[in-house]
Amino acid sequence: MENNKISDSNDPLVSILMPVYNSFASHRAYGEPLLNQAIDSLLRQSYKNFELIIVDSQSSDTTPDICKSYAEKDKRIKYILDQKKLRAEEAMEFAASIMRGKYCMVANDDDFWHKDFILKLVLFLENHPEVDMAYSNLDLVDVHNKTTYYSIVSEKDGYNSQNSSINNFCVYNHKRNVLPIPFGVFKVDVYKKTSSFEPFDNLRANLDNLFVMKFFLLGFKCHFINERLFFYRSRGRKLSDTPLIPGMPGLDTPILLWLYYARHQFYFFKKINNLIEESGGFSELVNIFLRCVTRDAFISHSIKLLHWIRTDHIQDKKNEDIYKNIIKFVNQKSIISGMQTDFSSRENDMRRHPLVLKKRVQENLRIMNSFSALLDYSVSSMFLKEKLELISDLEKMMAEEISLCKEEYKKLSELQEKRPKVLLRANIKQRFFPNKNPKVSVITTSKNLGIFLRDTMDSITNQSYDDFEHIVIDGASTDDTLQILKEYPHIRLISEKDNGWFDALIKGLNVSRGEYICPCAVSDGYIDEHWIEKCVEALDRDKEVSLVWGLPQYMVKNNELGEISHPQFHNVLPPQKNEFIYYWLATNFFLPEGNICVRRKVFEECFFCKSAENIEPYLRFNYCFNTLGYLPYFLPTVANFGRLHDGQLGQKRTEDGMAQLWLRNYIKKIKKYRSKLMLKITTHQYRGGAGEFLPYEFSVKRFISKYMFKRVNVSANMAMSLMIYFSFINRKWPRVYNIGRKIYHKLKK
Repeated sequence: MENNKISDSNDPLVSILMPVYNSFASHRAYGEPLLNQAIDSLLRQSYKNFELIIVDSQSSDTTPDICKSYAEKDKRIKYILDQKKLRAEEAMEFAASIMRGKYCMVANDDDFWHKDFILKLVLFLENHPEVDMAYSNLDLVDVHNKTTYYSIVSEKDGYNSQNSSINNFCVYNHKRNVLPIPFGVFKVDVYKKTSSFEPFDNLRANLDNLFVMKFFLLGFKCHFINERLFFYRSRGRKLSDTPLIPGMPGLDTPILLWLYYARHQFYFFKKINNLIEESGGFSELVNIFLRCVTRDAFISHSIKLLHWIRTDHIQDKKNEDIYKNIIKFVNQKSIISGMQTDFSSRENDMRRHPLVLKKRVQENLRIMNSFSALLDYSVSSMFLKEKLELISDLEKMMAEEISLCKEEYKKLSELQEKRPKVLLRANIKQRFFPNKNPKVSVITTSKNLGIFLRDTMDSITNQSYDDFEHIVIDGASTDDTLQILKEYPHIRLISEKDNGWFDALIKGLNVSRGEYICPCAVSDGYIDEHWIEKCVEALDRDKEVSLVWGLPQYMVKNNELGEISHPQFHNVLPPQKNEFIYYWLATNFFLPEGNICVRRKVFEECFFCKSAENIEPYLRFNYCFNTLGYLPYFLPTVANFGRLHDGQLGQKRTEDGMAQLWLRNYIKKIKKYRSKLMLKITTHQYRGGAGEFLPYEFSVKRFISKYMFKRVNVSANMAMSLMIYFSFINRKWPRVYNIGRKIYHKLKK
């Protein structure tokens, strides 16, 4: 293949878009031939089938001559002198309008690339047609080609197609780690749909961030190749190195300059919200969720800009004192600390649940009000003679956004379910007696709780999954339980005296035939009508997983839904599979019993294990499940409701002190097992669903560094310990306990 013509091979054509303007200016090139290096680097690519479109915005130095000389030597290069003196982003759009390739990329006039850059990225896209763009890692280099920073993107910070586009958008919104995403290789149609570089104010900043966010909002997928194939020219320049934009406050008023940048962030924030609305592909809940994410990012980046202004531009004591007072105000109002920014790299549907989202909007409203007060405080600290336009703009935009927050909160209150939808169906699903070998066995234990029975039965009967049997073990109820159960002819019923729920569960297990076991007590039930179906899909898909679980939601006495349990997992997923053991050891967590779905052999082994006989059966199950090395998997959904009512067994065991004793013994056993692992007296073996050993290795170093001293884990551990001791005080000295509670709530307020 010759270099002076486009390849005749079957390789897809790649269009390279390069805007140029005075590439040899002293403040950019520092006397170095950077444009030559950039073009030479592209011509040395091992992938030969490309076109290089250079759009020159009327350069006045030697840039036109250099570009023309390259175009004369290589027919793949097209040099265009634009007639309108376009800005760089406009020049790229013009070049994109005439490109002919299947793929395209943007090339700066001072960067350079590894010889296999295009080859490796195009090869990946050709082999993965579901991916819309691929990009590589990069090094930062100075004008003398000296590397100043190696591999600026860590593996965990790369954006990949395994994560949903919405999740990528959320993470990117906070990190805004733009490099090197816009310099990857794109499908041409994807690039054209994404690249509308319309500035939203005269600062004309953040257009690259807007490009990436639009890419994710449109649902496009990308892939990160962790190889250093791109070399980006980095120059340490300050704001003082460039001329001020008309309307921008001077460097002698740094706090006012910060407000100018805060207004720009608000314009950017509103532009993103417009894109969210214009996409039209999101539900109302997703729209609200994305606006919450964007609000948090707006506040976070505005505060970061304040720190940047201080570092680069505050040099006098007066403005330094103002800055310190503003930061003190930020800390007092918990503007940043109350923000939800710790997004899981995986999808978590719980973030868009109306009840979870309502709390998020409520926190948004608090933060926006606090930030509005911060702006007022900042303005008052400068003693301005008159109110400036930018301050009026900020006040107006903040008031509008606070009003929108209130509307969202009201809307979410209306969307919040009072009763599970699965119980509101006009007709209960008609079921027949299951086949001899059902996939799932649902076991319900019951005694004299007929008042709650129909909710439990209907929530199970109305499940979308069909291949399951429902076994009800009744302890010879004397209320209307047996009469109600006649309404469900498909169930397998045993009604006789027993020795409590554990004895009843054993009976149910002995007669069950399913491959998977789902215990569900009377008074509880499934909220998610697809819960059993989701569990079966997860267990069938991954043979390493032995148990699937979700989140429970309380149902109060008036049969209305209350709070969703385990708030630590509302916005961030818990550790999954082989990572869960670390979390369990750090927090003493026990899985919610109302919605677990377990492989039969694992359920039997862990429920009847002999290594934890002095604790309550379900806590024993948790202890044995984890120490035997089995792996759980969390599905991000509200799976079941757990009813709070008088006469509950758990309530009785709390009152007589047995629950605290069991929990204390449970924690002691976990501590003992943890000590053995850390001292390497014992080795933790991971097991798959069939009991086979898995190749994972437990790392003491990882446990200590990532889990043991993590603040949220330490807090969870302390909360469980305090619950035990305060329950003891409540039982022995209730008046002392109540006085303590009143003092605590007063201090909290």
